[in-house]
Amino acid sequence: MSALNRLQRAFAEDLWGSDLKHLQGLIPDGRLPAVRLLQVYRNNFRISLTEALEAVYPVMQRLVGEDFFRYLIDRYLRNHPPTCGDLTQFGDRMAAFVAGFQPAAGLPYLADIARLEWACHEVFHAPDDATVDLDALSQMPAEDLAGLRFHLGAACRLLMSDFPVYRIWQSNQAGGDEPTTIDLDRGGETVLVLRPQWTVQLWALQAPAGRLLASLCRGEPLGEAVDQALMLDGTFDLQSLLSRYLAGGVLIPQFDSIPSSIPRHLHPAVPEGAGS
Repeated sequence: MSALNRLQRAFAEDLWGSDLKHLQGLIPDGRLPAVRLLQVYRNNFRISLTEALEAVYPVMQRLVGEDFFRYLIDRYLRNHPPTCGDLTQFGDRMAAFVAGFQPAAGLPYLADIARLEWACHEVFHAPDDATVDLDALSQMPAEDLAGLRFHLGAACRLLMSDFPVYRIWQSNQAGGDEPTTIDLDRGGETVLVLRPQWTVQLWALQAPAGRLLASLCRGEPLGEAVDQALMLDGTFDLQSLLSRYLAGGVLIPQFDSIPSSIPRHLHPAVPEGAGS
């Protein structure tokens, strides 16, 4: 282990402690004692991390109240300190942590709310994905089209929950009306998080739409995914739904599922920035 690495580890341990256990003598006294200087830095560090998590999880904070949320964050920081200098990556373990956090056991939907809010955070920061040529897609033979496999666009996330997470999220938006009572026994919801024109949106999906996307996310070909969705509702307008998903960058064809007989310039999906 290099000297720099040992110093970094010592600093990290003292940062989460309460005194200068490892750095005694390495931090000189200034206008304030070295212990006090580290305490100032420690407080600013924790405040920055707390504010970062508050920005990502505002609905969760509103659900549990500020005091309990600060307590939860403190426990989270002690169990999952940041390991990356990029704060946009910090907080990714919150849902798993909340699921096992005993003081929150009375709120079984809270972990899924955390998953939903992290999905919104990821979608906001996600890169652009491929573009879909709808004309090229419409010219593909029906048998080739049915065999296509898709993946979600980079700026999309699909969340399936046993709880009405969309209604909970919607009723706890800042600046909205007072939260309403939601019957948890009404069943779960499937939510699509996406970012059309750089604005994060949440769509609560009907059962056929959710089944379609879930099947495609599992790698099933389009024809089979459509059949499964129609089993739930044979009258569902899947053609309009697919057009909406493809035009909005929700679904991107996988290159390895495109028949080799189709010329490269007629592929329905072209990577961002690639020429024709």
